[in-house]
Amino acid sequence: MTNNHYGIMLGNASGNSLIGNVIDSAELGYGIYLLRSSNNVVKGNLITTSAEGIAVIDELLKPDSVITSKNNCLLGNTIANCTDKAMWFKFTKENLMFGNTIANSTIGLAIIFTDNNIYHNNFLSNAQ
Repeated sequence: MTNNHYGIMLGNASGNSLIGNVIDSAELGYGIYLLRSSNNVVKGNLITTSAEGIAVIDELLKPDSVITSKNNCLLGNTIANCTDKAMWFKFTKENLMFGNTIANSTIGLAIIFTDNNIYHNNFLSNAQ
């Protein structure tokens, strides 16, 4: 996908596999966006020149809401040249981020109210 406002979005989705996609120039939004989604695999994707690379978000409507963005696996993705956050988690839990390469982005990784497993990723030449 090239020169789109957004790449791929999963909303309230479970059990999907996003594997081997090439997303370039999603300049206004996300390369891959998981909103209130669980049990998905995001693997081996290349995301370049986007506002944001991969986002896993659960927009809680009230503080005691149940978190539904969980048990997603983000494995071996390459994200580069994002003008905002290359990868971020917001109100999520029990997601796995492993073996990703994040380079030349404004913010490499943002974590907001999360409890995830983040191991063995490569962060190269990000501003923050």
